[in-house]
Amino acid sequence: MVQKEEKKLDVYSQYYTIFDNAFLAKEVVENLCKEYQGTVYYNRYILGQWCNAEGLIFQQIANDDTRFMTKEVQMNSIISIGIDWGGNKSKHSITATKINRSFNKVQCLKSDTLKATGTNTKQVFRWIVNFIKEIQDKYGTVSFLFADSAEQVLNNSLQGELQANGLNIKVQDSVKIAIKDRIELWNRLLNLDKLSFMENETKTIVEALQTALYDDKAKEDRWIDDGETSDIDSLDSFNYSFEYWFEQISYYLGKVA
Repeated sequence: MVQKEEKKLDVYSQYYTIFDNAFLAKEVVENLCKEYQGTVYYNRYILGQWCNAEGLIFQQIANDDTRFMTKEVQMNSIISIGIDWGGNKSKHSITATKINRSFNKVQCLKSDTLKATGTNTKQVFRWIVNFIKEIQDKYGTVSFLFADSAEQVLNNSLQGELQANGLNIKVQDSVKIAIKDRIELWNRLLNLDKLSFMENETKTIVEALQTALYDDKAKEDRWIDDGETSDIDSLDSFNYSFEYWFEQISYYLGKVA
């Protein structure tokens, strides 16, 4: 007598969506859907479908950058600058941002890059000093400056150069939060329209965001960093300029109008 083989239920093939959670308030679910709309996180966190990330990372700004451009300066904010030092295959990059004191909005004031090859430190420091002075003339006091922590000699030299030019700003080391965390936070900021860019002043960072691609060969979410595909230097200086407040922004984002 041949016995029929019983079919076993594959519990691992089942998944549950956020809509199946009866304990979450409708408003909470709607806000989460808005935060992750159009990103791989919507599939993962909302639909419960684990999938690899691929293609453009920040589709919102790639599809319509005008949505995030502004001429209005954000008030009641902290001005901070991030610097990424360039090398043989990369550029020096600098970005100034305003972080709202409620920690739920970020505004990029200005971004710029400078080729590293053939440029000496005197030229680089002059470029940085002029950038800072321009920001202070237009927008007010720069309270923080974070530079790539991997280059201590340059950071120490920059500190002396700032003091020699009458700029009382402490050069602090970048925090370097994980790239996967940067990607998730920036996508949330974009989706909630809590990230804006000053018109005609932020071309380098806007283009960097528009062209950043997922590295589909990586084990965790990250962008392709091959020195050619996209401007990783601008992404880094942008991150350094406000990552110090990463936890506060992550927490308050969407909680405060």
